Amino acid sequence: MSVINQMLKDLDQRQGDELINNERQHIFATQRQPKKTWLLILLSLVLINVFALIIWWQYQENQQLKAQQNITSTTNIASEQLEHQVKSPAASIKESSLQRSIDTERQNTVVKQSVNRVDENTSSQVTEQQNENQQIALSIQKNVPSNNSNEQVHRQQPTTTNNTVKQQENDTAQQHVSSKTDSKPTLSIARKQLTPKELVDQKTNAAQQAIERSEIKQAEQLLEEILLIQPTHHSSRKQLAALWFGRQDYRAALNVLFQGISLAPQNPDFRIMQARIYIKQGMLSNAIASLLPLAKVDNVEFQSLLASLTQQVGDHKKSAAAYLRLTQLQPAQGKWWLGYAVALDSQGEFNLAKSAYRQTQQTNDISESTRQFIRQRLTELGE
Repeated sequence: MSVINQMLKDLDQRQGDELINNERQHIFATQRQPKKTWLLILLSLVLINVFALIIWWQYQENQQLKAQQNITSTTNIASEQLEHQVKSPAASIKESSLQRSIDTERQNTVVKQSVNRVDENTSSQVTEQQNENQQIALSIQKNVPSNNSNEQVHRQQPTTTNNTVKQQENDTAQQHVSSKTDSKPTLSIARKQLTPKELVDQKTNAAQQAIERSEIKQAEQLLEEILLIQPTHHSSRKQLAALWFGRQDYRAALNVLFQGISLAPQNPDFRIMQARIYIKQGMLSNAIASLLPLAKVDNVEFQSLLASLTQQVGDHKKSAAAYLRLTQLQPAQGKWWLGYAVALDSQGEFNLAKSAYRQTQQTNDISESTRQFIRQRLTELGE
């Protein structure tokens, strides 16, 4: 029994060893199989990528070739069109020149044929006339009484032949002249050169229209162009200064007025505008300085502005001089006499002031309060 048991144990051990070996082999096999599969998968992916890259590369090359072919085709088409465009005018010019030459040759041939016909006609007529003359001579020898009538008839015939020859020659000459003068009419456009005065007038009208449309920038530009053409165009200069003064560009307005004063020192309008700009800026002394060079000018606006400014700064002597000139320019205006009287009164010239006050009372354009002031002041001055 022990032997049998021992044998059974050996068999069991062998079977167990075989099972263990089989399991080990199975485990090794199962461990090897995933590695192979992964390797196969990787190889297949690599091959697929390689094929995809090859296909993509070929596709890109085909696209590039197609693009190059399209470019070459378009360039060829464009070059053909350009050649056609270049050739077509030349061909048309050649055709037109050939047509003209053919027409001229035809006209020349027609003229030559007509001239030859006229020559033939004249030569035949001359020969006929000679034959007729010979016949007339023979008839004269034969029959004297019938000669007079025959001579008259034959004398009339040469004159008619000569007239026909002259008419044909005139017709051919007219045809020849018409063939020369029958050319295509040409249209020539010539621009008229405007004179500076016409150009200034044109721009002045345009500037006025721009001002009416409230297009100030355009008006300023046109006025500047006028002054560039004609710097002595004073009305345009005043308008330009007024536009710049209106939009408070005082520096530009003063500059354009300074230029006007340098060109026309005796023009009071430039100085008046300049003084008003200085007044707007509060520079009364500058305003007076711009007016004083023309202190004796006979201009009511100028003198009234000068009188008012000098009175404001307390320069009563200059104020009295300005008011005196105003009384000379407009003697019926009571305000000028009143200003003159006040300026004299402020200087201590009481006798002259009293006479000026009395002259003021004689005017009709002063108010009752002014008359009351004058009466009060005259009583204070001892009258």
